[in-house]
Amino acid sequence: MVEILEARVLNPQITLLKLKAERIAKKVQPGQFVILHQDEKAERIPLTIADSDPQEGTITVIVQAAGESTKRLCALKTGDSIRDVVGPLGQATDFEGAQNICVIGGGVGCAIAYPSAKACHQRGAHVDLIAGFKNESLVILKEEMAAIADEFTLISDDGSTGKQGFVTDALKEKLEQGKKYYLRTYGCQANERDSETLAGILEEMNFTAVEHPEDADLILMNTCAIRKNAEDKVLGEIGSLKRLKRKKPDLLFGLCGCMAQEEDVVAKLLETYRHVNLIFGTHNIHRLPELLYDVMVNGNRSVEVLSKEGDVIENLPVRRFGKHKAWVNIMYGCDKFCTYCIVPYTRGKERSRMMEDILEEVRILKAEGFREITLLGQNVNSYGKDLHMEGGFAGLLEETAKIGIERIRFTTSHPWDFTDEMIDVIARYENIMPFIHLP
Repeated sequence: MVEILEARVLNPQITLLKLKAERIAKKVQPGQFVILHQDEKAERIPLTIADSDPQEGTITVIVQAAGESTKRLCALKTGDSIRDVVGPLGQATDFEGAQNICVIGGGVGCAIAYPSAKACHQRGAHVDLIAGFKNESLVILKEEMAAIADEFTLISDDGSTGKQGFVTDALKEKLEQGKKYYLRTYGCQANERDSETLAGILEEMNFTAVEHPEDADLILMNTCAIRKNAEDKVLGEIGSLKRLKRKKPDLLFGLCGCMAQEEDVVAKLLETYRHVNLIFGTHNIHRLPELLYDVMVNGNRSVEVLSKEGDVIENLPVRRFGKHKAWVNIMYGCDKFCTYCIVPYTRGKERSRMMEDILEEVRILKAEGFREITLLGQNVNSYGKDLHMEGGFAGLLEETAKIGIERIRFTTSHPWDFTDEMIDVIARYENIMPFIHLP
């Protein structure tokens, strides 16, 4: 059993738990994940470490009351105990080597990034923190964040500053008003869903979508690298559209997605396609505002491709391209490393979203009138394995079906991880379509 040395309630939704965990405290750092086992029956709960003290043998974790399990954790008192804590499971936020840091997110999201941002501040990096909130009490560690940030901005969600402060009015002004963007998507459903996020971010920045590249101020290509033919098609299109730059010198070209994760492609773009201003990969879509700022305001050619898999970033703006059918990401990356497949190299290792975040997205889609969803992942059958989650994809599929949306599909489904429990769930619920897509 693990003793709770202190339960610090910051507000009705946020609690900091200080735990006596000598074995874990020697191995973890702030910003990493650990798994809490509350009791024999409760699900395993991944939480982020706010602080650790190897000398004391203690760790402090952030608990947000988002579901039944975390609500039970928030109700614990000093002197109570939990069954076990294991970890670490990976780094929540990694800014190693960066000299200019900008963290944008909700109050809780900024708090999760705080330990790594503090380390950057201590080594002399410039740190900006922008925290959005619906209720100011949700912005935790407010004084601590203000102390380590060169610029610290709080933004209320009043409809005038973007979704929970994702893009500030000041940033919108610097990026100018009335710009138009043309977004072209190549490849799979995962790229389609990424493009919905890219469009959402751009429209938060007051960009307007256009149907023809000739009308755009920014041309952005979300690319596919599954076959050489797909890459050749993109490079041919970029070369063809170069003519527009002669007529409109301020026109910006951007390339993102799987092609950007390949070193030889990036080298070719930098050397041969000099009219491309912006290059970023699959792991840092959320960084688009900062990257565009660097291009449009500072006049730099911005290239940011991360070799390590990115974090699971929630609450990003989204513009759904359909009215009745919607894509819902449940995980990113793949651990299979099949001989013919490039996905593990362009999308990284498997990272699962939290189940409650997925279910909340489905509830919102149902409320907005969507009738069909497709649960997306490079291998949906292995959902939850990285979080040591009991029930895995079968459990998620059942909970999604209970929400009552009319049609549920999922793709892609690797035979290796297909379970009897999945078959039982598919048979039990009529709104789960009797269709299985295999790679």
